Amino acid sequence: MAQKETIDIEALLVRAYRQYQVDRATPEKILGLVVPMLPSESNYMIVARHLAYGTSIDTSPAGANILGRATDAAAVPEDLFAVHDAVLALDDYFIERARDVCMVWDRETAARADVEIWQQDGEWFARAKRWGAGEPEPPARRLQQVSTSVIVILNARAGIRPTVDDLEIVDQRPIYRGARKEPVGYEPVYLISPEMIAVQRAEYQVWHCALALLAAQISELDTLTVTGPAAPLSPWDEKVIHTPNPLDVQDNRTLGEERPIERN
Repeated sequence: MAQKETIDIEALLVRAYRQYQVDRATPEKILGLVVPMLPSESNYMIVARHLAYGTSIDTSPAGANILGRATDAAAVPEDLFAVHDAVLALDDYFIERARDVCMVWDRETAARADVEIWQQDGEWFARAKRWGAGEPEPPARRLQQVSTSVIVILNARAGIRPTVDDLEIVDQRPIYRGARKEPVGYEPVYLISPEMIAVQRAEYQVWHCALALLAAQISELDTLTVTGPAAPLSPWDEKVIHTPNPLDVQDNRTLGEERPIERN
C-alpha cells in the first residue's frame, strides 16, 4: 500500500482550486450544465457564487468542448473531488456588527446560545429566543450572511488568505465643545475605519473555522492525510500603528503623546 501524503488543509485547498481548478472539472461543468440558483438567495449571494465558480462562454463545437473538459477532469486526483464536495457542503456563517466589534454566528452556536436566526425579505436577523418575565420582546438584530464555500474557494484559487488591514492612525482630529474656539482634545483619524477592520477580522475567522472543519471532516482520504490549519487564528497585531503627520509638529502635538484607544 502506497504511503499517504501529509498535507495542511490550506495547502490542499490551494492545490485543489489553484493548481487543478477542481470546481471547473465537475460533471456539470464538463457537460456544460447550468446549476440553477436557489430562489431564496440574495443578489449578493448569487453574484458571489458566480465569482467563486466562474462563468465561461462556449464557442467551440459541443463534442470537442466536452472532450476537452473531460480530459481536464481526468487529470484531477480523485481525492480533490472529495475536497470540493466537502467545501460545497459547508454551512454559511453570519456576522453581527456592533460598531467596531463583530460577532460571528453559525446556526449551531446560535442554537446553543438560545438565539434564533431567520431570513425575512432577503435579509437575515437574530434574536434571543427567551427573555425575562415582564420584559419587552428583544429587538431583531441584523446579520450579514457570509458564504463559507465562496470565501474558501476564492482565497484558495488566488493562493492567499483573507485580508486583514492594520488599525492605523494617520492624524488627530480636534474636538470642540460649546462656543470655545480652542479644542478640548483630539480624536484619532484612522486610515481604515475600525468598523471595517472588525468585519475583515470576522471574515478571516470564518475562513479559519471553515478550514478547521474541513480538516476534521476529510482528515483521511485515499491518498492524503489532512492536517491543520497551520494558519494562525488571530494573526493581527492588537497594537495601534501611528503614522506621523508633519502637521503635528506645527500644532505642537505629537502622536507619541496620544494614548491609543483600546478596542476589543
